[in-house]
Amino acid sequence: MVKRCVIVGSGNSLTEAFEKKVSKLLQNEVVFTINEEFRFFDSTLTTLVDWTFYKCRYNLLKSHPMIVGRWDSHIGAKDRVTKEYYCERLSQLILLPSCSKYVGQDSWKKGFFTGVLAGLFTLTFTIALGFEEIMLCGFDGKSINGKTHHYEGQFGFGHFIDDEGKPRTGMGKKNGVYNTGVFNKDRKRFNKDFWDVYKPELERIKIYNVSPESTIDTFPKISYDEFISILKKNPSNINQDLIRKEIKEYITSHAKFDKNNFCCIN
Repeated sequence: MVKRCVIVGSGNSLTEAFEKKVSKLLQNEVVFTINEEFRFFDSTLTTLVDWTFYKCRYNLLKSHPMIVGRWDSHIGAKDRVTKEYYCERLSQLILLPSCSKYVGQDSWKKGFFTGVLAGLFTLTFTIALGFEEIMLCGFDGKSINGKTHHYEGQFGFGHFIDDEGKPRTGMGKKNGVYNTGVFNKDRKRFNKDFWDVYKPELERIKIYNVSPESTIDTFPKISYDEFISILKKNPSNINQDLIRKEIKEYITSHAKFDKNNFCCIN
């Protein structure tokens, strides 16, 4: 498997990526999109941790060839009263357990850090897969130019419905408070609680944050011009179908699945 991958979050710094047509370069790379980003970028696989996102984007996710998510009992389960599915399982969906702390390669047995933020879950997953150079795009941890997400304000993005029919979102602010609650922590605490756990990994792998304004200070920050230069000088030129097959084989050989060969369990 190739050693480099790109993880695409939803921060407003991605507006520069669109302006500089980065998506065209990413067609040659191993790309992990998070939540809504599969609607903006072609990706090797897409990830999620919130079952309500999966439920509300089910019809769109049907067309994506590979999905990895945090295990949740709602997915594939039936309502006790109506006997109808909360949301059915797609055949290309692989579910992995989450964990409240980072445990490195033991993530395959103990769970992936964490079910709180999809960015953390996805980064932990890519490290466990063995990638040695990881580029983070849209990992801002704050609002940039007034927006926490680049699609903020666009109809049909960032809003979901829970099992009680109540709306929910982690996008934007309300009365000056971030809807993504962890963004409300001060910068030092935000890094300590969520990101500094990866510092020991930086001794053996490279992780770059393509967001100079980001509040995430754990990783070296680079500009989009530097990012583009890296991709142009050394393109991965991968076969997406082959990489998906290799990733699936790696997961199968490291994880434990249930009797339906579907969900990864502790």
